[in-house]
Amino acid sequence: RVNVTVDIKTPSGGNISATTILDNKDGTHTVTYKLLESGDHAVHVQIDGVNIAGSPFHITGSLPASRADFVRSFGQKDGMSTGDWAGINLDNNGLVYVADCCKQRLQIYRSADGTLVRTISGHFKDHCSGAASTLTGDQIYGSSYGDGKVHCFDATGTLLRSSEGLSNPGGLAVEGDEIFVADFGNHQIQVFRRSDGAFLRKWGSYGSGSGQLNSPTGIAVSKDEVFVADYGNHRVQVFQRNGTFLRMWGSNGGADGQFNYPWTVS
Repeated sequence: RVNVTVDIKTPSGGNISATTILDNKDGTHTVTYKLLESGDHAVHVQIDGVNIAGSPFHITGSLPASRADFVRSFGQKDGMSTGDWAGINLDNNGLVYVADCCKQRLQIYRSADGTLVRTISGHFKDHCSGAASTLTGDQIYGSSYGDGKVHCFDATGTLLRSSEGLSNPGGLAVEGDEIFVADFGNHQIQVFRRSDGAFLRKWGSYGSGSGQLNSPTGIAVSKDEVFVADYGNHRVQVFQRNGTFLRMWGSNGGADGQFNYPWTVS
């Protein structure tokens, strides 16, 4: 049996090792590899350590256009905002709500041009660790990390009420008349009624099993599913809105599909 090896030189001079080399049993082989950059690639093919005729071959590969092309940025460290933000939210009016963590404030920007619209401060202890709003922007929420509160403000930044009984609350998500809180210190998800701040339910306990949490930081709600950034367990967990565990993915590491302390979800 012959030993076929394939090495691919990228346009920038790097190397790609063939992902798979399949013997077609008819004197040919199929080579699969992952393209890392666009341009001309030199493909070196050897059989039993000897280059085959014509090697290296030259092929041109093109990566698909990015779906995350840069559009704009706004804010600056120690200026409009620090470099340390803990949560972000967008309403239907094109306003962006940022939890400006270490300056203990919420900042609100116009997404179209990055103009600062409003700052809400004076209510957050240690950190402002989460931000959310209703779709219309008539109510704004922020997590006060140091005293275990989630504050509700009107569109002008006036404090309306606060929900208490949390331990280092983080990420927030609003869905209908409910607000979901990633309760970092209690390793739980807590749910409050949006209209009056009343406690409704909670789920989770410390651990690494299915449905257990280790310092959850981020949360998002899509219809009937709740997505949680399970920070200490390096994974994302998905629940029904009543807290029933559905599924999870991720593990600690740097490979594709792995996480290293995921902070937020959207």
